[in-house]
Amino acid sequence: MHVDFGKSITRDAFDEWAGNNGFRYSPQTVGQQTFYVDSVEISLKQKGDMVNGARVSSYYMENLESIKQVAAFLCTGFQGTVSHSDPELI
Repeated sequence: MHVDFGKSITRDAFDEWAGNNGFRYSPQTVGQQTFYVDSVEISLKQKGDMVNGARVSSYYMENLESIKQVAAFLCTGFQGTVSHSDPELI
């Protein structure tokens, strides 16, 4: 699922929010824009220091309900909307 935030936020602000909400940062992942909640992966859409959305997925499309829950949580936290979703998630 792709989540577009209502407005861009700084990466520092996202990092703080993520840490306060159980998201684990993965510095080893290429691009260094990836967080995890259990097996759900959150890849940030980032330009420079500003974050304007995220792609929410999991390995092999496991835990579809968890993907939807994390995407909804991001939408609530950042006044976001789901801009694209795989049919399995609708």
